[in-house]
Amino acid sequence: MGDPENSYDPWRERFIVLIEEVFNFLSEAAEHHRSGVSVKAEPRLFDRNRRAVYRLRVRGELVPFRWADRVSTILFRARSILDIVMFHAVAADSKVPLTEPQARRVYFPIVFDESQWQDALGKHHLRLLSEPHKKALRSVQPFVTGNPAPRFLGEFHNRDKHRRPIDIQTTVDEEFVMLFSGVRFGNRGSGEYWIDWEDPMPAFANGAELVTYRTTHPMISAAAEDVPIAPSIIRDGQRFDLQHLLWDLLSFVTRAEAVMSDGNTSVAESMAAYFEAERTQLESFKKMMLTGDETEWLTLVTGVSPASGGYPTQPA
Repeated sequence: MGDPENSYDPWRERFIVLIEEVFNFLSEAAEHHRSGVSVKAEPRLFDRNRRAVYRLRVRGELVPFRWADRVSTILFRARSILDIVMFHAVAADSKVPLTEPQARRVYFPIVFDESQWQDALGKHHLRLLSEPHKKALRSVQPFVTGNPAPRFLGEFHNRDKHRRPIDIQTTVDEEFVMLFSGVRFGNRGSGEYWIDWEDPMPAFANGAELVTYRTTHPMISAAAEDVPIAPSIIRDGQRFDLQHLLWDLLSFVTRAEAVMSDGNTSVAESMAAYFEAERTQLESFKKMMLTGDETEWLTLVTGVSPASGGYPTQPA
């Protein structure tokens, strides 16, 4: 994003609000799950204590009814920003002023392959774009970048307009792991063991089977396990993590605005780097939970490798 005093001022405040809405929603959703929801997997032992079947016990409101409306608002705002950016680009490139009907038909195209891109170029408002703007517009299309968010932006925006609300569910957070720390064995230990997740994952409901823990040696006991949870969008039976989807949405909108306005992608690059760092930290935390090796995660969090003997410092 460039000079805030230029002609793109009308949508810049809307863009700031979009960023605030995304981060506020994700923060509030995380806090709701921490303090208002409890999901545990409670075991029952079978086969002479060599098989533990974990069933869900759920307490609290998994998905507050306003979440779908808030996500819809975020998608509508993102869509409107893109359309405004496109209007300004077309208006700047057109040799004659747009008529009112022409202006109403200007929108930001989102296409998914080269054939659709060629079809889009035939639209009147895209024919008015300069070649640099056409090249910039193509560079942010999902079939070029691989970013999944634009597909969802267009699809869910249209679904919502046609009264098919977004399906948000609380599901197992696949970025974290269940450790089965409550399983106890005798002196021989567990021997070999297997963890069999239900496929597909069940909807969260009391009594639903989630996972089976099998061993070659009998268990003495098994205790309830906390189930890591996260809000997800469900589309055609598939689960898409809502946090990552909204991160990708912000990255897409930020870069699209930049390349279609002044070409200054510094904010887009900073945002992409921030989200990448967050993802890397999440992956290292998951690795630490699985292996017990804290080195990589502590280095990312503190900026100091434990092997160096150093510790992060703060000013007095």
